[in-house]
Amino acid sequence: MGGGLSGTDVLAWVGRWVMLTGITIVLGAVSCRLLLGIVGQPFEPLPDRARRSASLGMWAAIALLPAALMRLSTQVMELADPGQSLSDWGHLVAAVLGHTHWGAMWIAQAVVAAAAILAFALARTGSRWAWGAAGVCAVGLAATPAFAGHAASVEQHRAIVMTADVLHVLGAGVWIGTLCVLASVTLRGAPPTARRRAPDEWGADIAGLVRAFSPVALTSAVLLALTGVIAAWTHLDTLSSLWRSAYGRTLLVKLSLVGLVLAAGAYNWQRGTPGLTAPGGGGVRAFTRSASVEIALGMLVLVATAVLIAMPLPMAMPMGQ
Repeated sequence: MGGGLSGTDVLAWVGRWVMLTGITIVLGAVSCRLLLGIVGQPFEPLPDRARRSASLGMWAAIALLPAALMRLSTQVMELADPGQSLSDWGHLVAAVLGHTHWGAMWIAQAVVAAAAILAFALARTGSRWAWGAAGVCAVGLAATPAFAGHAASVEQHRAIVMTADVLHVLGAGVWIGTLCVLASVTLRGAPPTARRRAPDEWGADIAGLVRAFSPVALTSAVLLALTGVIAAWTHLDTLSSLWRSAYGRTLLVKLSLVGLVLAAGAYNWQRGTPGLTAPGGGGVRAFTRSASVEIALGMLVLVATAVLIAMPLPMAMPMGQ
């Protein structure tokens, strides 16, 4: 292989990254709403925060539509012949969408994303059933990468591998996505009334949400580890593929980033959360900085994943490539 990255490659990567980020935030919006319900009153979570969570979920679902168009464009360009007519392009798009498994999954994701947009828009009004519909859409979106990626191509134990892949996406969304949404609606997106409150009171309020999120994050991390082991066991033909193949080396980069996210999360849990109730508000500012680092590392994990899901598996290419 040679020649470096083409414009089509970059567009495909961006499309995959936006797709993964959008699904992660959609899952995080639903999970954050549940956390708000736990900390507040059942079915009556803190209204402003719940509404902002719904808004973030809606915009994340909207972002899935241009991401889908980017992915469709690159898929068609990879199959097209140079110089073909506009009519041929139309026939090729119709063939990809109507006669391939990838196309069927693309349509399914676009339909579910559109349904999620509507559900989140209605959820902004406080509708309970709309939040339930948004949750169903979020789970449906989490399943689409598994049905269109490496997991769908395995020959043995396909059901187990695909289930693990879906749970992997769910774990990432509930962990990283919830953290993003929670930080946005409590730290970055706090209304002026909250900022005028006593800093220690505001910090105690945030600490309650963080403590409710901590076991969720821990469970998600365990789920990610277990499902990641299943994926690695399935997709790496030998242990040496982990460092001798491009796929394996990219996986090592992703695992290193996940380790850094874990370290940042452990620091926030052990050091940052207790400091939220410190007088003067300095603990809130320190926690905001450390949470921002954890979120940035989580986004880098999604970058690595966007590269990884399109790479040939080691058994499909010579070692060292």
